[in-house]
Amino acid sequence: MKQPLWVLVLILCIEIMVVLVFIPGNMTENIIQKEAAMIDSTMGVETRNMIHLKAQNWYRKSVIDSGFYEWLHHLFIPTPEQRDKGHGMKDFGKGYFAWIETRIEALTTVFYQFFTRVALFTIWMPYMLIMLLPAMYDGYMTWRIKCTNFDYVSPVLHQASNRGAILLAFIVIISFFFPFVVPPLLMPILMILMCILIGIGISNLQKRF
Repeated sequence: MKQPLWVLVLILCIEIMVVLVFIPGNMTENIIQKEAAMIDSTMGVETRNMIHLKAQNWYRKSVIDSGFYEWLHHLFIPTPEQRDKGHGMKDFGKGYFAWIETRIEALTTVFYQFFTRVALFTIWMPYMLIMLLPAMYDGYMTWRIKCTNFDYVSPVLHQASNRGAILLAFIVIISFFFPFVVPPLLMPILMILMCILIGIGISNLQKRF
């Protein structure tokens, strides 16, 4: 399990670096608006408003109220007084510091996008638990039946279903930072497939007597 965890962390770092260097802030804003319109058309205006209200609250507490946004500016962008004191800093800032400011805005916009997707995930999560429990129970009962007769349990199918469920979980986590439009119905589809794979994995556990 250590290797997949490092792979996940590496992919998330690469996504964030791509956003910091290449993705304009207005592109992320357009993605947020398109996803909001898709949520509006598939799940309704009330759900869209609830998602963005949660995202705004989380964004304000974690980025604004915590001082993180101000800290980023102080860390990378000197004040006008500091620029005047530095030799050549004033002219240099016209290009470099302006670019840094756009990157900070892009990063914080990605945080808001992350919060909107997490808020959408929390809406689907209770329904996925309702599906996960029956899938696990069905898999367990199927396994119990196989333990009492000569039905074959497949180690290959067990391993493949486990790896498939882990892969889908990775995709769900990575989608929180994905720098392109993520359809709101993609997440529940992935989670339903995860439930099915988990049930298959349980039904093909090694027999114990």
